[in-house]
Amino acid sequence: MGIVSCFCSLAKVIDFASFLYVCFSFDLHVYFIRLVLNPTAGYFATAQRAFLCRIGCPLWITARLCLTLFRFRGRSKKLTKKLKKLTEVQNNISSKLLGLQTPIQNVDKVIGLRMDQLRHHIVEKRDITTLDVVEAFQVHALQLLQAETACIAEIIFDADVTAILADQELSKCTSPKSPLHGIPVSLINCISIKGEDCTGSLVFKAKENAAYDCKIVAALKKAGAVPILLSNMSPLPCQLSTSSELYGTCKHPSHPDRAVGGSSGAEAILLLRNASVLGLGVDTFGDVRISAVFCGVVGFKPTSNRLSSDDIPMTVRPPFFLSPVVSPLAMDVASIINVMESLCSASVLKIDPTLPLCPFTPLHSSKKLTIGFYTSLPELIPCVPSVDRCLVEVRSIIQSLGHTVVEVQPPRPDEPLLLTLSYLAADDSYWRLIVRQNMGDALSMVDIFKCGLAATPYCLRSVLGWLLQLQQGSSCSRTKKLFSAWKKQLPVGELENRVRKYRENFMTLWEEEKLDLLIGPAAPSPALLTSSSALLYFMNMGYSLIFNLLDFPAGVLPLGSVTKSDVEVTADLASKEPSNSLFGQLLRQQKTSEGLPLAVQVVGKPWADDLILDIMKQLENRRH
Repeated sequence: MGIVSCFCSLAKVIDFASFLYVCFSFDLHVYFIRLVLNPTAGYFATAQRAFLCRIGCPLWITARLCLTLFRFRGRSKKLTKKLKKLTEVQNNISSKLLGLQTPIQNVDKVIGLRMDQLRHHIVEKRDITTLDVVEAFQVHALQLLQAETACIAEIIFDADVTAILADQELSKCTSPKSPLHGIPVSLINCISIKGEDCTGSLVFKAKENAAYDCKIVAALKKAGAVPILLSNMSPLPCQLSTSSELYGTCKHPSHPDRAVGGSSGAEAILLLRNASVLGLGVDTFGDVRISAVFCGVVGFKPTSNRLSSDDIPMTVRPPFFLSPVVSPLAMDVASIINVMESLCSASVLKIDPTLPLCPFTPLHSSKKLTIGFYTSLPELIPCVPSVDRCLVEVRSIIQSLGHTVVEVQPPRPDEPLLLTLSYLAADDSYWRLIVRQNMGDALSMVDIFKCGLAATPYCLRSVLGWLLQLQQGSSCSRTKKLFSAWKKQLPVGELENRVRKYRENFMTLWEEEKLDLLIGPAAPSPALLTSSSALLYFMNMGYSLIFNLLDFPAGVLPLGSVTKSDVEVTADLASKEPSNSLFGQLLRQQKTSEGLPLAVQVVGKPWADDLILDIMKQLENRRH
């Protein structure tokens, strides 16, 4: 390691000398250096005639350029090889299904059934086998791939083997192994499955198939579920849309100009397109819940260590105060309850010895609760009128159910976002791993620039920050607050103290108000435009990020959609808000938002997952 470090340091010195050589070779010093560094200019005028400058530096520059071109060529070959492999797998699956009439006949019969309906056919009536279901979903997945939806990363080739095993186990016993027995599941493309290439949408990770199932996949199979698909994901965190150079960009099912949210947007779209019954994502920065809000599905982030996240290969370690949590998405709350009941059973929990043996028991309680309620987080960004209307309706439903509603305001809701940005701004891991070591891999130039922001010297960030504010089209106080977090590096000790203090303050509020649950907006608006600024998305993300930092379980429930009257009210408000403010930008987006789904977020203390889902079920039943 010492020799490698010395060589890297020497390479940087020679790179710098070569840079100076180029400057003086083209007389650039005449314009901007001569008046400042006259002695240096004189030295290099003499040194140009030396061997180092006439032969050494040109050779070094040529070698560096050749090495860079060679590495770019290697990246291109990897990308081509990976795409070719994907095509081969799809052709193999297509050939396997081509001679079978049953899958094609069952597509219309199976696709579109909810989890409880599928279970009724597979387990109770037994007029459809798990294999029939899996093959029908594979046919539908191939149809989606031909339609270029960009949601599917991989079709799991051996899913039929898992389905046959599930059918055999069901034939040996009178009862299913769990509520998930025979249910097809899609997984985000960072959850490793034996025999599959789980790349996280990065080409440099497409080297060899996984040697074993990670523990959450083993738990699914133990419960009788069948993983059938790996979904597309963004290779970088905190992204507005689910997009990758490897698989493409996912489009919103009903509004193509709208984003589908971070890493789990493809999972939500697969549910809406009936390509899956259940999806599993990873919620680190609020990803799963944001995608659920934008697309109009149910998303739930359990307490960390409720479901196993062991063996899931993360590209870069996330902030120490944010735990990656495996989180389900589904079309209804009952399906989420089935997931938690199945994966938190005593027999399944034993797969990961690090998990506490705390089985999940669904609640059907008539107990009246004290529920905290907040309607907006103005320190981040206020909610638009459509969200306000939705919350008024939810409050009315909660009160009609007999629960006590207490108005609360979360303390300093912008603090988790600022702490997260401060950490990410100082962590250049993505730059070093993806850009420097792997030549940008399959990232777009915009994503490469985003990686470079964390590697920018702090002395240059003030000037660059000013330029970025111009580019983002916003100069309000909220914008300046975000850029101040990027410009200033916080010591780890200070980060730890501020995280601990925030958690203590929030728990103090919870105990003082004697809350059982907390309900508020899942996001300040419906799905953002794909052209939205990164700053606007960060403010949106702040509504869910709070509960990642607190490690509180939280669920998102779609309730209604944007109406024409909502759009009209918002238009009046937008005319009064400055166009260079983030809130003004958000309001102006609402003129084309009619029909977009709206959602609320239900939050509980750690290990109150069952209570959250019970209230979500009550809200869902009353709404319908």
